Amino acid sequence: MKYTSLVVLTVMGSVVSLYLKVPEVRALTIHLTSTGNSEANLGFRKAADFWESKFTDDITVNINAGFKDLGDNILGQALPTTGFTNYRNLHNELSKDITSSDDTIAVKNLQPIPAFNLLINQTVDNPNFDSEIPYYLDNNGSENNSTIWMTTANAKALGFSVSTDIDAEITFNSRFDFDFDNTNGIQKRKFDFEAIAIHEIGHALGFISGVDILDAQKLPINNQNALRFVSTLDLYRYSKESFEKNALDWTADTREKYFSIDGGVTKKGTFSTGISFGDGRQASHWKDNFELGIMDPTLAPGELGVVADLDLLAFDVIGWDPREEKPVQDISEPSSILGMLLAITGSFLLQTIKRSNANS
Repeated sequence: MKYTSLVVLTVMGSVVSLYLKVPEVRALTIHLTSTGNSEANLGFRKAADFWESKFTDDITVNINAGFKDLGDNILGQALPTTGFTNYRNLHNELSKDITSSDDTIAVKNLQPIPAFNLLINQTVDNPNFDSEIPYYLDNNGSENNSTIWMTTANAKALGFSVSTDIDAEITFNSRFDFDFDNTNGIQKRKFDFEAIAIHEIGHALGFISGVDILDAQKLPINNQNALRFVSTLDLYRYSKESFEKNALDWTADTREKYFSIDGGVTKKGTFSTGISFGDGRQASHWKDNFELGIMDPTLAPGELGVVADLDLLAFDVIGWDPREEKPVQDISEPSSILGMLLAITGSFLLQTIKRSNANS
């Protein structure tokens, strides 16, 4: 039997204004500050180099890095800077940013502008009189049906001009032992630093879900427009019930939520569904124990992280331009997925939370 140790998540992310500009595709550059640890700097640089090798967007992403004591249960955390735009703007930019066959499918099957339909729950203005009932169809075209929340790195990739110098803060826990070089495998009882860094940078690049905000708090009555936290990635979040209602699934509960780029017809992968009301894993990850890719919520001591086709597909359809369409090379081979939970909080503290084996 497995037991999970979780921490209270309270830190809120920065929010900045987004403005449209005309994008030019050249090459991605990720600037990193020093972590204060020379071995970690090399591993973090390799993680950034990995993402740079996958995308051609002519932008610069700036990330501050460091180590500090984060407590017993956190390996690392990333705090992306985020912003808002309206769905019409985003739809237009995604339409102009088609660089792959998957982009073509994804844009063709986006919900029509100017507003998207949602299944929502956990709100006291639910007409079902029970905030946990997940089948409330929100299709009134109000602000939460037409506002998109995204990281500034994702915004830059889509051609928005962003008024910030820092796109994310990433911190690693000085209490834990990391293996900073995974080229010869990962030492037992140590954690794959490069894989964790790739994962956290992935959150900064836009792998986030507003469902985690919904899952963390119930919003007051007559405040429906405060639910304006549908992320770029959430545009591809479906369930059986939402597909039947021609809507996205923006609920926090235990029903299956899946990633689809063709309007919910085809399931490409499965999402986690929420810490509080879902499956116990934050929604800004793939489903736990399915070994779907680097954005899976768990990583074990001694395990080499793996980047999969599914990871890169998700980044492709939220606005990143793949360097070329070819089979994805894994950065490593998977092993046990008991171990460390890579988590996201609020808006948004991205964290890794320790997970223990009852038999260890």
